[in-house]
Amino acid sequence: AYERVGAVQGDYLQNNLGDSQGTLVSYQKALEIRKQIDAGSRDWNDRVALAQNYRLVGRQQWANGDLHGAREHIDRAIAISEDLIKAQPENSKILSELGIDYGVSARLGYPEDRSAHEKIIEDYRRALAADEILLKSKPDDVTALYGYAVDLSSLGVVLEGSDPQAALANYEKALEIDRKVSQISPEPRYQRSLAIDYGTIASVYDD
Repeated sequence: AYERVGAVQGDYLQNNLGDSQGTLVSYQKALEIRKQIDAGSRDWNDRVALAQNYRLVGRQQWANGDLHGAREHIDRAIAISEDLIKAQPENSKILSELGIDYGVSARLGYPEDRSAHEKIIEDYRRALAADEILLKSKPDDVTALYGYAVDLSSLGVVLEGSDPQAALANYEKALEIDRKVSQISPEPRYQRSLAIDYGTIASVYDD
């Protein structure tokens, strides 16, 4: 319930009421409850939920300007997801969370770290690796496909300044995936992603 309320209050990725601090407080309350559940549970689902909650807190801290707090929480989310995937390497729910964790980690970045650029690239590559394993079992899953395309494009943005050919390869692959998604689902946001793909490819040719 706290997670749902938090999303409505001011989560920047949701339609919200503009209360970003309220969202953080709600996500933090949810996290404390998730910790209590995890302490008395051996169910891997509860561990995944805990990782997700760490991610939600970290992402909102980043949105609110607390970069160091965000880094700490996303690192904890990744640690939980990586531990879970060792025991269940093909579990789609865990793979999905792990891929999202890596993607969020890349977007949050690494404040005051001289090797931040390389670490961000590595995060996106790990996210893509998780996406690809997930898609082997769910080749037509719209959410998984869309997440894969987003990660491809995001890595392309990071690479474009230093390696435009690699960026172009990522953008073209994202376009291919988004074409498939737009054929499966009529949602306007997937058509919008196609338009963005064409724009990013054009920007590389222009450069």
